Amino acid sequence: MQGEPVTLSASGTVAGACDPCLQRLFNVTSEVGDPFAVSLTFDPVSRTQTREAEFVLYEFGDSSVALNFGTETATLTANLRAVIFDTARGDSFQFLVDFPSLGAGLVVGGGQGNWLDTDAWPTDAAAALNSAPHKGFHFVDFKFDEEPTPAAGTISRFTQTPQPTSIPEPTTILLLGTGLSGVAARRRRHQRPRH
Repeated sequence: MQGEPVTLSASGTVAGACDPCLQRLFNVTSEVGDPFAVSLTFDPVSRTQTREAEFVLYEFGDSSVALNFGTETATLTANLRAVIFDTARGDSFQFLVDFPSLGAGLVVGGGQGNWLDTDAWPTDAAAALNSAPHKGFHFVDFKFDEEPTPAAGTISRFTQTPQPTSIPEPTTILLLGTGLSGVAARRRRHQRPRH
């Protein structure tokens, strides 16, 4: 089953960077203090999930990923997964972006403390991530793991487009229906001819 693709975007600041690593992997350069942004485009409806005792792993398959370091951009295809931990020891909601052809990966998301109320997939992933006490990103170079991380930093804000449409709760529908039937009954009573 397929749904409408969504784009989850995150923007933040580079706190550490290995310029030769970024140049080798993504053909971009960056330094501490540069703005960073990533956009992940995927279909949340077509996900598969694996439930374990401590977490739920959601897999989305191939997804489009746009990376922005300052004014430089790289657009790639990546294998996208997300993992949600909702435990007494702490909560975490992370996107795991794997670039198999490059031997590299990106982890972006939020964590620390107990801020999630479920490990179910959220309707608005951005809103869930924005409520995390700590938000960040870091790259991993699987081929040269002795080298420093290619880049890492903080995320200030997540956004999701298109915005999720809210589905009214059953009690809201009941209240609306009761109100409308009351208006209709009152209108009928006022329209009756008087003798």
